[in-house]
Amino acid sequence: MNELDMLFTELDEQELEQLIADIDIPKDAELSLKIKKRLDIDRKGRTVNLPFGYIFTAAALFCVVVTTVVLFAVNNSTKPQTVTQQPTSVTEAAKPTENPLMVAISTGDDDLVSKLLTLPSLISQETLEFALNFANLLSYETIHEIAVSAKQALGSTGLDSLVESSIFGDSESVLKELKRRDSLTMTPFEKLAFFFAVAFCDSEVVDEFVKRGYDVNITDLQGNSIYAIAEKYGNEENMKYAASKGITS
Repeated sequence: MNELDMLFTELDEQELEQLIADIDIPKDAELSLKIKKRLDIDRKGRTVNLPFGYIFTAAALFCVVVTTVVLFAVNNSTKPQTVTQQPTSVTEAAKPTENPLMVAISTGDDDLVSKLLTLPSLISQETLEFALNFANLLSYETIHEIAVSAKQALGSTGLDSLVESSIFGDSESVLKELKRRDSLTMTPFEKLAFFFAVAFCDSEVVDEFVKRGYDVNITDLQGNSIYAIAEKYGNEENMKYAASKGITS
């Protein structure tokens, strides 16, 4: 269809008659009849014969669209639903909820966290694990306080026994747990237990971790060496242990 044809197809019957009149072509003149015949227009109305190629293309496009919609619906109905898992490591991003305590934890505000811990209603099973995900922002003392509060309010921290004992500074329980296990799985939380042991447990516990593959030269999520951690929390025994390994800052 050329541009002239397209122009005529945009005109209704009355407009076409007016155009023929404007260019001084009698209604019954041969040229007038040819124009109407060419576009399949009669006095009852207007129809346009599209070339076969246009019809075929439109039909093919329609089939593609319908097929795509059907396949999309089938895929969505058969695809297994994805289950969102809770954070399981200190490296995973955890989102604060509307709970003010969790919001304070996510901002690393130790003072505000300590104040909010006086409200037991804000403490849930998720609180401590949530805090561990922000160990790069919170002090170990604050996480220790959260663990104590969770234990008091809920009767359990919900943590692995090795991690819990390290946070509480229970050297005897940590040693017992370390010796009970044939090997350590080195989960992020388990690795974090090592730094809590440096802060709150005795050097025998720290040395047991080292014997099981922990690197004494490793730094925590805040970039602190084991010497710096022991010094910050006043653990002189572990400061001496770190110094004996050549770590003095």
